[in-house]
Amino acid sequence: MVKTNLHGRHWIAPEIEWSDEELWTVIEVAFDLKRQYVAGVKHDQILKGKSLYLLFYNPSTRTRSSMIAGWTQLGGIAYDLDPGKLQLAHGETIYETAAIMSRMCDAIAIRRYVKGQPYGEGNLTMREYAHASHVPILNMECDMWHPMQGIADVMTVIEKFKQIKLRGKKFVFSWAYSPGAWKPVAVPQTDIIMFTRMLEMDVTLAYPKPFDLDPAVIKYTEQLADMYGTKFEITHDIEEAFNDALVVYPKGWCSWELLKKGGYKEDLHEQWKKEHMNELLKWKATPELMDLTKRGSIYMHCLPADIGRADQPVEVVPEVIFNNKWSVTVDQAENRLHGQKGIMAVCCGGRPRGWWE
Repeated sequence: MVKTNLHGRHWIAPEIEWSDEELWTVIEVAFDLKRQYVAGVKHDQILKGKSLYLLFYNPSTRTRSSMIAGWTQLGGIAYDLDPGKLQLAHGETIYETAAIMSRMCDAIAIRRYVKGQPYGEGNLTMREYAHASHVPILNMECDMWHPMQGIADVMTVIEKFKQIKLRGKKFVFSWAYSPGAWKPVAVPQTDIIMFTRMLEMDVTLAYPKPFDLDPAVIKYTEQLADMYGTKFEITHDIEEAFNDALVVYPKGWCSWELLKKGGYKEDLHEQWKKEHMNELLKWKATPELMDLTKRGSIYMHCLPADIGRADQPVEVVPEVIFNNKWSVTVDQAENRLHGQKGIMAVCCGGRPRGWWE
């Protein structure tokens, strides 16, 4: 741990805005808090008397429950505020809302990726909150990034393989069929960066055209791989991707190119998927694909996953996601609690920054 003065920092896009040292501080604090949790040691002095406002513009199970539980375990009180019941719904500006709310609480956490809106709108909204806020803004997932999931994913891989660095080992983030267009690119974009930066794994991104990610994110990941001396590859062959992989993460995401062409409506996106159904049916996690992976490999998913038979358009079959031989999804989901406690403790507790920083 090197960076210790991170109090008051926004957690909006740490994938590209925080240094390795700062991210490792978060992870180390998260692991320390998890050890205390296991031993039954309370740490409710860290955020004692502090308040968190949660703004969910989208549904949430794991994020909502882990944020409320985590802030409470750190000694504070979390308030789940429905944006639809605030004056935002009647035209109050984000600037007014953020400026006023931030004088009443110690942090504001936001989830926003709105159906029908251009790519990047959700992240821009968080930055508008940050511009007016006097307290940290915490990204609980936008249309570009999901850094809270990224921290939990890194923690899970470290625990499963008992290593901080996994150089030479293959991590695959693969597209998988998921009904509906509104599946953000946030998780794959976060993880291809985080697994390159933090774990120094060889990263393979697999998807059928036209489900590519933001070109700027791809370029940045390529630069990171060159910097860290690792590999970053793109393939459109799912079997090639799974071959010899240590970690696989098949998950659906939208084609933001198709959404853009269709005016950010689902029609063109879903029409394309139906027309190419036979080709897309193979993009799911099955035992046959898992057998191509390295011995001791793990299957990851941020959940909820679309589960069904091998002949259905789904992300994964029951024989994989409910099989302890491969699946670590429950442990991964629990680490959302511990990872977010690390984030909240560092950004909202901790030592205030000095004038020299």
